[in-house]
Amino acid sequence: MVEETKCLFCGIADNSVPSLKIYEGKNVVAVLSIKPASKGHVLVIPKAHQAYLHTLDGDTLFELMSAIRSITLLLSQAFQPSGFNIINNMGPGAGQKVPHVCFEVVPRYEGDGLKLELPQGEFKEQELIEAQKKILEISKDNTIKTLRAIKEGKVEASPEVKAEAEKALAQLESAQDPSKAAEQQYSNKLENLLDKEESKD
Repeated sequence: MVEETKCLFCGIADNSVPSLKIYEGKNVVAVLSIKPASKGHVLVIPKAHQAYLHTLDGDTLFELMSAIRSITLLLSQAFQPSGFNIINNMGPGAGQKVPHVCFEVVPRYEGDGLKLELPQGEFKEQELIEAQKKILEISKDNTIKTLRAIKEGKVEASPEVKAEAEKALAQLESAQDPSKAAEQQYSNKLENLLDKEESKD
């Protein structure tokens, strides 16, 4: 019997919940879905209980992606689908039902009737630029925090790595705002495209 505090996927990972496994590695397991959307529908899950992709360690993430690649090859050979959907719902707002990372590998077949298309929203240039600016600023701040931690000895690193971190930190702190640089690059490319279109007329 599965403990009440243990999630379904943890039970599959430690074999306390029966499953039809098709892959098992050090950090990852893959099983056939018991409620398949199509023939060969597979769930690929890390053994460690983590709800979000960004909380997985690097080794697990690498094995997870490698497993997905291997499984798509196996399913291609076994069932000859016309394509695949690789699905990860992360967080309740995205429809995640079990708080444990899971990638669903769904083979697609001609006439299978599955509809997984996302609606296409309206193109709003300024909103996109603002979104890019916010993401790049956070990315820069996070990188600076990491480099400072290395420089101050809060993160263990070799003298060589520490020296490189100090050099990168100095460059980042004196660099142009990344969002402005990206926005300028985008504007230049957009202008070039418009010029090309006008020259065709």
